[in-house]
Amino acid sequence: MTTMMELKKRFMQHPLLPSEVIGQQNKWRERWGLQPRSPEPSENWRYYFDPSEIHGTDPNDPRQRLRFALRSADSDRNAKYFLTGSKGAGKSTTAYSLWDDPHISERYTLISFTIRDYLNLADTDASQVIAVMIAHLVEQLRDANAGAALGDLDDRAAVKALNAVLKKVRPSAGLSQVNVSVFGWFTAIFKESSSAREEFRRFIDGRFDEVMGLFDELNGLLEQRTGKPTLFVVDDLDKIPTGRSSEKIFNEQLVMLLRPRCAALYSYPIEVDHDPKFDGLKRGQPNRYVLANVKLIEAPDGPIIDEGRTVMTQFVCRRLEGKQLEDFIDLTPPQWDRVLHYSAGNFREMSRILAHAFEIAAMTDKPRADQACFELALKRLREDYNVFVQKYRGFLAKVHDHAGEPPDGLDADQLKVLLAAFVVVEYPNDPGWLGLNHVVVDLLKGQSSTL
Repeated sequence: MTTMMELKKRFMQHPLLPSEVIGQQNKWRERWGLQPRSPEPSENWRYYFDPSEIHGTDPNDPRQRLRFALRSADSDRNAKYFLTGSKGAGKSTTAYSLWDDPHISERYTLISFTIRDYLNLADTDASQVIAVMIAHLVEQLRDANAGAALGDLDDRAAVKALNAVLKKVRPSAGLSQVNVSVFGWFTAIFKESSSAREEFRRFIDGRFDEVMGLFDELNGLLEQRTGKPTLFVVDDLDKIPTGRSSEKIFNEQLVMLLRPRCAALYSYPIEVDHDPKFDGLKRGQPNRYVLANVKLIEAPDGPIIDEGRTVMTQFVCRRLEGKQLEDFIDLTPPQWDRVLHYSAGNFREMSRILAHAFEIAAMTDKPRADQACFELALKRLREDYNVFVQKYRGFLAKVHDHAGEPPDGLDADQLKVLLAAFVVVEYPNDPGWLGLNHVVVDLLKGQSSTL
């Protein structure tokens, strides 16, 4: 029988790599001297809920537009696709679900990875992303038994120069003793070695065109071998901290992400959409897709829309392995609607509320999470958010009072902080501008978040 603590763990999980991607990555991680990735116990990739399963017939759904663009025969084989949305909107789920789309897998050679596995998020840049992509291309060619096609790879000027950099940061490294390319070496040490990151930046500054020429040559060999274009899915770029790091990658270094002659899907932080510095990204990329939260209300404090209720409830039932809510949750229908209301129509926030409620049920030996469990779960959320409300009360009140349009004199830096912290929730499928998390609204009013 499923216990409350098992349910807590289930709702704390967030989408990880599909098993196909883990298998692909682990072969290469072993060559690079890294520990293999292991799925969490009892994890099943397809257990994660893709909202496009419900909204699949809507041509305005960004998920459907993205897939249509990728499937289209006349689409640019080198197009870059940018995916954004608030935390929990489904960026990773949408990206990795491409592996389950036969139209995509038949059309492309798919290569997926998360930068969190290889890069230091607080100190990364686009050049490191490109290096990891090249390392993956080399290993894909080896897996395709095309190693001989690499020819004199180690004799290229750029590779020799990078070998010299490697000797500087890893004097004992000997490529001849291990089955790894120099780009694989850097992929293995980027995350933990600040000196490797700094030396690689200096290297790429003087050899960008040469390195990108090598990228294109390797990808050309792979496409010739497979007979289809390559599609990179580079996940978790949206996790890069707000500020100088994101500005560097998505403004100053955007040309690096656009340069590879292959198709690529990148994620980016939702804060970028509210920062005028990034108009180049927003205006220059027709293949930009913004994932919305699920729409739950028609108007402030209005009734929950049936479609939104259905989407969120089916999401929860999927994680309950298809069982009914009443098997684990003891709430009346109006109380359940209030739980949905406080999720702000966001799957990640919904999971957080439920994880708290199931833990509280376990602590009190209850077989189901009842109203008292959810009230205490909401109290925990209030405590989490109250730190931000006390610090930014005037700013949040201004956002709340101008839901239809940005208020004059808005502090862009504060907005970015609150977007990244998930205190401000965007509803791009609403006519309005921004909406606040409903727990935050109650805190501003001095009310309790109750069912």
